[in-house]
Formats: sequence, structure tokens, C-alpha cells
Amino acid sequence: MKASELMIGDWVIVDHCSSRLEPCYGQVTGIDKDGEDVHTTEGMVDASLLKPVPLTPEILERNGFEAERNVGYVYNDWNETEVIFDTFDHRLRILYRRDVVLDIEEWDFPVHMLQHTLRLCGVDKEIKLEDRP
Repeated sequence: MKASELMIGDWVIVDHCSSRLEPCYGQVTGIDKDGEDVHTTEGMVDASLLKPVPLTPEILERNGFEAERNVGYVYNDWNETEVIFDTFDHRLRILYRRDVVLDIEEWDFPVHMLQHTLRLCGVDKEIKLEDRP
């Protein structure tokens, strides 16, 4: 990955974790100005050793998205915002008061892109992952 693709708080897969040699999840805590090193909850890591976390149905469900027939997964924050991850058309839609705010077609949507999209649309949602990929 490139450091320019990341923001603080993003989830990534770290190739070699500080406490073990196998990959694990880490959250970005800082990015060096040269863009080569990324600080994560697993320590400082060369950006080339980071991989995106694939967005899976299990991650969506763990974070309050509900499976809806013929749609995919829907998250409603009850503040008039609805997030729809359409697994059939490979689209992410965000609606505010039933108006489409965002409509992105993406075949390989990683977790950090979902995090960016939610932040940019003002949806205050912390994404949680299990301990290990």
C-alpha cells in the first residue's frame, strides 16, 4: 500500500506484527511526512508491508450492518443517514433524508475505503475488526 491512501484510524493488515511473524490487524496512528513509514498500533511499519483489509459480510454484520434480501447490507444510524453496501451491484450508497449523497461502484472495496467514505459523509461510525485476519 501507499501511505497516501491512508488516514489516521484506518484498519490495515500488517505483514509482520511486532509481537509475532504472521500478519495481524493494525490501526493507523500516524504517517511520516516522507510517506514511507506508517505508525500503527503494531508499531512503525514500512508502508509496503501494509495490505488493505477486505470488506467481508462478517465485518459488515459485526459493525451493525443488517443483511437485506436483494440489496446486500444496510446500516441506519437513525440520524436520517442510511449506508447501503449493495453486494449484488458492488456499489456503496449513502443516503441522507432519502437523497443519495454518495454512489460509488467498486468491485474490491476494502475496509479503509469504507472508513474514509463514512467520515467524509459525516457518519460517526467506528469500524471494529476481530483480533486477527
